[in-house]
Amino acid sequence: MTKVRDFQMTLLEFRAMIRSYMPPATVLLEHLSVSTLAPILSHFPLATPNTISWVFTLVTEPRPGLATTWMSNLQAMTEVMVQPRTGHHFRPPQDLSQSYVMVGAGSGLGPFMGFLEERRVRKRNGEEMTGDCWLVFGCRSKDKDYLFKEVLEQMVEEGVLTKLSVTFSREEGGPKYVQDSLKEDKQQLV
Repeated sequence: MTKVRDFQMTLLEFRAMIRSYMPPATVLLEHLSVSTLAPILSHFPLATPNTISWVFTLVTEPRPGLATTWMSNLQAMTEVMVQPRTGHHFRPPQDLSQSYVMVGAGSGLGPFMGFLEERRVRKRNGEEMTGDCWLVFGCRSKDKDYLFKEVLEQMVEEGVLTKLSVTFSREEGGPKYVQDSLKEDKQQLV
C-alpha cells in the first residue's frame, strides 16, 4: 500500500502491478477523460455577474496532472464545456451579523474567495457588517503557493475579513497546518 500512496500511482500503473485487478470500463474511462475535471469555482454572481472563475494548482510532481496541465495550456477566450454541480448548502450566511470561520488549504480556497468577494461588494454597497469573518488557510510556502496573498491582505485592511490565519507546511516557525492554527487560536473559536 505504501508504494501506491507514496508514488501516487496512476490507475494503469496499479493495473500493471496487480494483474488480477480488472476495473469496469466506466472506471477506466473516468480516469482517462479530461471531461472529469473538477476545478474549484471561486465565483460569486454579486461580485462578477458575467464571469465564472476557478482556482486550481498546477500539478507537476511526481508527474504532470492531466487536468491541471490541460487547463494551464488553455488560451484566453477558449470555449470549454462546463457541467456545473451546485452545492445548495455550501454558502456564506446572508445575515452579516452572523460570524463564521472558513478553513481550507490549497485551491480549496476557491469558494471562499467567492464568499469574500460577495462580502466585499455588500460592504462597499453600505451594508453594515457586525459579524466576524475569519479565514484559516494552509499552503506549503509563502513564495510558491500562497494564493491570493495581496487580495486577502487587502480584504483584511478593508474590514471584509476580520482575521486571516495562514499556515505554511514547508516553512520554519509558526503553525504548519490549519488544524495547528485552530488549536493555537482555540479561545477565539468558542
